[in-house]
Amino acid sequence: MKSKLGIIIFARYSSKRLRGKTLALINKTTLLEIIYRRLLKVSKNIPIIIATSTLKADDKIDNFCKEKNYLVFRGSHNNVLKRTLDCCKKFKLDSFVRVCCDRPFLDFNLIKKMILYFKKNPHYEIITNNYPKTYPPGLTSEIIRVSSYKKINFYKFSKTDKEHICNYFYRRSKYFKIKNFKSKKINQEKLNLTIDYKKDLIFTKKIYKKYNYNFLINTSIILKGLK
Repeated sequence: MKSKLGIIIFARYSSKRLRGKTLALINKTTLLEIIYRRLLKVSKNIPIIIATSTLKADDKIDNFCKEKNYLVFRGSHNNVLKRTLDCCKKFKLDSFVRVCCDRPFLDFNLIKKMILYFKKNPHYEIITNNYPKTYPPGLTSEIIRVSSYKKINFYKFSKTDKEHICNYFYRRSKYFKIKNFKSKKINQEKLNLTIDYKKDLIFTKKIYKKYNYNFLINTSIILKGLK
């Protein structure tokens, strides 16, 4: 039976640091739509699913996804791990690319390379560029086999582990087959390309305005322009 890979975008409206950032507008286009469109550059044959919570606040994300005909899944708010596994079960995913909805400049070319490597090397359980971290925040990419979670003792999972679903693997890396992609750019990790606060959203708007709101611009061009 052929394995099924999906891309899961983790999104919530009630972000503690910047409420509503998922649907924040950048030249009349929401952050979620920008991320979705950039992920379509990875492949149009890989399902993209928005995983949000069952909180009332996330009705806005659910409604937006339905308007756009995006696949959407709603699950646990506090236990992101449970939401993830329930989402994978619903869509029959054997593996998934993890994407947070705060990455307006995600590198679709890098994700393509990681997926290709993942498919050619099925013995790896996790493909990442976050262990060790050499890419700037906002360009983190991870591909995880759902079967990896069967090796986990969930009783040892902390509250943080349930929110940051790869931390457990990194802490116990000797028990898992992990491949890390390393950046060739020195000090690149000192940049910040994620949206956590209002100033980050303003910065994102400035960058895209500079490139005439070309939301499909290569990340490498953006990085080059930030030197």
